[in-house]
Amino acid sequence: MGSELTKTHGDPAIRWLIRHMIRYPFLFSFFIVTSICSIVLASLSTIYLGKVFDSLTNQAYSEELMDHIAVFSIFLVGAGIFQWLSSFVNLQLRLKVEKDIRNEIYQGLLNQSQAFYSSARNGELMSLATNELRNMSVMFQPGLNMSLRSVLFYIVPH
Repeated sequence: MGSELTKTHGDPAIRWLIRHMIRYPFLFSFFIVTSICSIVLASLSTIYLGKVFDSLTNQAYSEELMDHIAVFSIFLVGAGIFQWLSSFVNLQLRLKVEKDIRNEIYQGLLNQSQAFYSSARNGELMSLATNELRNMSVMFQPGLNMSLRSVLFYIVPH
């Protein structure tokens, strides 16, 4: 019965994580948009790098070559700026979600009965809470960023 419930309603951990991320729709949307822009500009820069090499192999040292170099440089700098923005927004999202998760953990600990605390060791509880927050932190940055970028690299042509 439990496995059927999981299959029909999705992974509870994923739903829990999405519930936390949806609290900040602007940051999450901005993170996705900046990641897409970074990948698209990086892809376009490789196309223009090919045009630069084509012009060099044809020994066409002309205004067209300079235009290709300028466009390549603009796309490459733009990709770097959007990648930085994406990482910055991801960091802000991670910090906000981490704060929410920390508050949720502590609220859950405060709602426990006295019998729970007499059977559990304090150090063990603190260690579990700290480790869970650290794992969430690593999952968000760089995990979420790398996962989204790897999916986008399959979608956006090079």
